Amino acid sequence: MVRLQFEVELTADEDSKNNIIIMKSITRENGITYLIPPCSQAAKHHLQLIKLPDFLKIKKTLQRRSHNRHVWMSVPSDFLALYEDDIGNMAFNDCLLQE
Repeated sequence: MVRLQFEVELTADEDSKNNIIIMKSITRENGITYLIPPCSQAAKHHLQLIKLPDFLKIKKTLQRRSHNRHVWMSVPSDFLALYEDDIGNMAFNDCLLQE
């Protein structure tokens, strides 16, 4: 198991009538934070993450727009492959994440 901290926020969807949950950043245990590009922030892009029990707690917690949480999650080692390339750089959908 690996621990990662996600910054999660409730924000307006594109139509501004609905709310969506977005993942703004990922922080490793060593304290380095990586920003997720805006085009990949919506929870619908993080299918494995939204299935975790910790994510369901976050979903219940965020009630109003602009509410955010920094939450540590224990994820399986194979899950880390979704956010890391073969060399160990933080990446998502073949896009390197900015520190």
